Amino acid sequence: MRVFIAINLENSVKKYIKNIQEYLKENSKKGSFSNEDNFHITLKFIGEIEQSDIEDLCCAIDETCYSFRNFKISLNTLGFFSNYNKSTAWVGVNESKELKLIYSKLEKNTQKYGFSNSRQKFTPHITIARQIELKKSREEIKNDILAKCEIHVKSIELMESKREGSRLIYLPIYTSKLK
Repeated sequence: MRVFIAINLENSVKKYIKNIQEYLKENSKKGSFSNEDNFHITLKFIGEIEQSDIEDLCCAIDETCYSFRNFKISLNTLGFFSNYNKSTAWVGVNESKELKLIYSKLEKNTQKYGFSNSRQKFTPHITIARQIELKKSREEIKNDILAKCEIHVKSIELMESKREGSRLIYLPIYTSKLK
């Protein structure tokens, strides 16, 4: 099974991001747009694991959550990752001391259970579209969108990523609440 560790979003935040995504759709020639139910902030991508690895991942998540209280973060801007001539669009999250600390603690705790550390710099974001081609420049679109919304972080989840037909679905396997 393919898994990752994430902060799931409240429905009101997902709806807010969906409005940003709709604007992006209107200003795109084509693209693959994320399902609203799949909006989340990835803390750590794990990849393929065996069923027997789930318990260790749950322990690492619990050990991380035990050290933190609920906190708030906020969205900031629309951004793009590029891969050749295709782009991935995302909504960014403002810098947060708590979020950085949770990420660092999670890295240490998962490594303790034998999972490798992430190779990429942690850039908290919510992916809203992949392989998009825009009708106007990125800068024009970014200037049109002001992403201001507060996110209440109350838990961390172990998520499974799977395909059902052509649809990608993210399912929570385990939830650990912050204290």
